[in-house]
Amino acid sequence: MKWTPPNLSPRLGENQRFSKTRRSGEVHAISYPTIGIDTAKDVFHIVVADPAGRPVKKVKLKRNKLAAFMANQPVSMVFLESCAGSHHWARAFTGFGHRVEQIAPQF
Repeated sequence: MKWTPPNLSPRLGENQRFSKTRRSGEVHAISYPTIGIDTAKDVFHIVVADPAGRPVKKVKLKRNKLAAFMANQPVSMVFLESCAGSHHWARAFTGFGHRVEQIAPQF
């Protein structure tokens, strides 16, 4: 089996992705919100930002409410602090249709 390199197509911005329409084949950018999650043992701090990067909502949730909250959010770019539990949450959020990036804790 041969290794396949990642798709490094140019992006318009961190919170935009490309979409192709079915009929015309045009490619255009779609903006979607960004969600940042600070993970902890029991309480998660969540910041939802609009496509321009301005915070629109700040939420503090218990562990048992996080999955339901994320399932009700529109498709978003989600940034998680990289730790042991973040892999579990990344899989769960990807299942809801979100794009998940894990970042180093110092950021």
